[in-house]
Amino acid sequence: MKAFSISLCIILQMLPSIHSFSYPKVSSSSVRQSLSLGATIDDNRRVFLGKSLASSTAAILAFMPVEEAMAKDIFVPTYDDIKVFYALGVTLDNLATSAGNPDTFSKALEGIVVFNKSPNFYNTFARSFISKSVKNNADGDPRVGKIRLASSQISSLQELLGGRQGLTGQDAAKEAVKRVRNAQALIASFLSESGVQNDERVNAFIKAHPLKS
Repeated sequence: MKAFSISLCIILQMLPSIHSFSYPKVSSSSVRQSLSLGATIDDNRRVFLGKSLASSTAAILAFMPVEEAMAKDIFVPTYDDIKVFYALGVTLDNLATSAGNPDTFSKALEGIVVFNKSPNFYNTFARSFISKSVKNNADGDPRVGKIRLASSQISSLQELLGGRQGLTGQDAAKEAVKRVRNAQALIASFLSESGVQNDERVNAFIKAHPLKS
């Protein structure tokens, strides 16, 4: 009981910062123009931390098992629930540009190095999102697998652009762009199966990045 009280006090002390958090409005143009891959990842980590702490606090204060609380709610996803994936997907346009030119490989690597500090971040976020509607084995859901594969494609660029996969110059650039576009297509496929409907931003991204069979 003492340990529980200490944990509860810590969470309550964090509530002001959680409730004061507000999601920025994200558009395709603003993401492309102002955010690097590294900046997008940092912003998305803050979103995930805020959501996780808020959810944990609500569960504790309600004195109800998480499973019971989830069973009573029907999850209807909105743009806010998937915006981290959308923002990542759109930001990858900038990565494709820098990774597609040998003269700007160093710029591309800056964002990729940040990404690889937490390579499973988006995988964990995807599993958390899917678990809101899939009660058993959310980690095995094919949609989580698509984000996992997209993350792997992005992560692999560090070795590729660093010249450690047997390709250099334009050959490496061409392969890098191919992987980035494949990652975007996987993210688009995830978004199309997310349950979020009638959002013009998301629909435009999905249409622009079809997943090739």
